[in-house]
Amino acid sequence: MVLKHVVVVSVTILTIPAALVLFAIDIDSYWLFILNAVLVSSCVLPIALAITWHRSVRRRSGARTSAESGDPHRNHLKLFHN
Repeated sequence: MVLKHVVVVSVTILTIPAALVLFAIDIDSYWLFILNAVLVSSCVLPIALAITWHRSVRRRSGARTSAESGDPHRNHLKLFHN
């Protein structure tokens, strides 16, 4: 939980100098949009995979717990309704 906060604060601290440099260079808006699109699109897949992994691990642990308990009627419920 603390690591999330550290990452958010560090990205914020690094973004401000980058914005000031781009403002001082007086770069064209088109190139700023292209740079923004490249940076954002490179983050989509890792974030999507992290969310998917987190949800699949949580569901798998619930299914494993009910399977280990020996209740055959609850195994299929844990897989789909967790």
